[in-house]
Amino acid sequence: MTKTLDELKRKYKFILADFKKSGINKSTILDYVKEGYLSEADDYWQLNYPALYANYKTDYYNRRLKNPEYGKGKYIKPAGKPSQIFRPLHLSISMLKDPTMPIIITEGDKKAIKAVQEGFPCLSLGGVWGWKCKADTIDLEENPEWELIADIIPDLVQADFKDKEVILCYDNDMYHNLKVKQALCSLANYLKSEKGAKVKLIFLPKGKAKGLDDFLVAYGADEFQKLLDKAEFITLEKIQNKLSCKKEIAKFPVEVFPEPVKDLILELHKRMDAPIEYIACTFLIVASILMDGHYAINVNPGTNWIEHPILWLALIGNPSQKKTPCLKIGKDILNEYDLILRTNYETDINDYNHKKDSYKIQLEKYKKAIKNNENPGELPIEPEKPQRPRLMTQDITKESLAYLMDINSKMHLGLAIFVDELAFFLKSWNQYKRGGNDMEYFLASWARERQNIVRKSDKSDYTFDASHNIIGTIQPKVLYETLFGKGIDCYNGMIERWLYCCSNYKETGILYNSDKDYDISVFTDICRKIFTNAVLHPETVNMYQFDSEAKKAFEDFRTKIVQLKKSGKCDDITQSYLEKQTRYVARLALILHGIHSLEEKFVTDLDVYNAIKLCHYFISCFKVMTDNKLNYDEQEECALNFFKRKNLKTVSPTELFRNNKTKIKDIKTAQVTLEGLARKGYGRMIKAKNGVSFVYYGS
Repeated sequence: MTKTLDELKRKYKFILADFKKSGINKSTILDYVKEGYLSEADDYWQLNYPALYANYKTDYYNRRLKNPEYGKGKYIKPAGKPSQIFRPLHLSISMLKDPTMPIIITEGDKKAIKAVQEGFPCLSLGGVWGWKCKADTIDLEENPEWELIADIIPDLVQADFKDKEVILCYDNDMYHNLKVKQALCSLANYLKSEKGAKVKLIFLPKGKAKGLDDFLVAYGADEFQKLLDKAEFITLEKIQNKLSCKKEIAKFPVEVFPEPVKDLILELHKRMDAPIEYIACTFLIVASILMDGHYAINVNPGTNWIEHPILWLALIGNPSQKKTPCLKIGKDILNEYDLILRTNYETDINDYNHKKDSYKIQLEKYKKAIKNNENPGELPIEPEKPQRPRLMTQDITKESLAYLMDINSKMHLGLAIFVDELAFFLKSWNQYKRGGNDMEYFLASWARERQNIVRKSDKSDYTFDASHNIIGTIQPKVLYETLFGKGIDCYNGMIERWLYCCSNYKETGILYNSDKDYDISVFTDICRKIFTNAVLHPETVNMYQFDSEAKKAFEDFRTKIVQLKKSGKCDDITQSYLEKQTRYVARLALILHGIHSLEEKFVTDLDVYNAIKLCHYFISCFKVMTDNKLNYDEQEECALNFFKRKNLKTVSPTELFRNNKTKIKDIKTAQVTLEGLARKGYGRMIKAKNGVSFVYYGS
């Protein structure tokens, strides 16, 4: 052995020096040399590839030049042949064939050798796109079965990865190299969709340790194992979002609620198989509606900056995402309190009718006394007819809202607009006249500003503090056509006042089984306390303030927002949205405080920190919605719907054009559309001798 090592040092100096950079030891190198897989010449070293599933040396190789020509690559591979997957000698074939054993795939032979040397099962590709080949290397006339895989290297086509855990680990230059990220995600999509693999991605941290071998040399096997342990299975949707450069929705911070309410939300999430965020936002708006008019927070007594519990919430999602059932939870709760208001009104109206009868009798006596020249006494005062207040309405014309708000203002009640479809609400503005000021009215109602509305029809004159919580559901496409209809550069003050609640939740289809009956009393008891206090003291507005720690937390948040606005990193609409979030932090802190500590007049720093968590979630949703609006492509949306409607796996540009001529004007546009979808991870283009096709992966 000693003699062999000495010979290795003497004859293979270039190999030793080059492999040492990757942390590959002499014993490993010697095994490759002895088995005839690794050799050295004057100007290069050459590594021949083992067969993927057999113990023999193939004629495919990777040659590393000692002195490559300027401007040319330092590695040479056989010309005219598709690439092969490199299997390190010490990686057993039985392990590779075992579907229960995970496998790592990286880019570069030495990285795979180093990984296996350190005990990690690993294969490698010759580059980030090393799993693809030119389609013209395959003769489709002799091999027609290769039509859909003509541009995939044979090794990968023949590899059995079904149900096998495959972990992809590319170099860390993907953080700034879009092509590397696209190659990684495209491979992940292929492995998932066409090979049936369960795929994870490892993102090596930024720094000088660029590749897997560098990382193992710099940090060791234990640190890489930690990355493996943290790696999560990736979905098609996540890949498509990465390739589309879509921003991710933050996780909803359900922990901002008191523990019993949080547990209830999580139970309803399982019971209904519905998104946590939809349920939680419905709870927030219910509390806000019940508090509106009777609770406020004086953010800064020195400037009399007062915020009211007013939220505008849009539950955004595609059909069947359980938006309406979640909304119904809140509507059912509020209906109970609307019933109480109606019952009180009916009591008042009965009392009024008795007084009215008495008034009529007294008035007749008064008139009769005058007629008989007798002393009539004082003129009877006609009782005022009570009017029925409401917590919420679906009648959203400004005139109707003015009438209802005039009634509610006498009890210091706000008026919620609680609609299933927000599209109807957004499209209804100014529909009966040209121009109009419906938008101005609603913008004022967001801040509970004084309004004066004169109805010409009956000459009514209403003056009141407009105050409307608004919640409803809407599909993304409809949102773009309505609220974002004029583009996100339309600064009318409306886009940035909304809290957008998005969800990536997919139904599990699991039927909830429990001996426990449906019970949401944990939350309705809180609602009852809020509402009872309001009804018992209709003339009182409960004014809250920040305690000293809460004030500091709020000011710190404001400072960060101001700094972010000044940084130049945000466009104008985002700056405006961030400014509104400052006000929403105060409102949400008040609402959260009311949910768990109504009696205490000082809002705590915990309330503020929780409100900030909520705002970070809503900001992430806003960024997702505006980003999606900017990147929305009507032709791509048309193509995706075509695949789903026809249940297609493959489609040619010609077929796409012929079936969608109203949206896609010619075959060239169809091909560009399919290429765009391929770049975004919805499938891949096949370029073979027989023409071009698109393989659809799904979405």
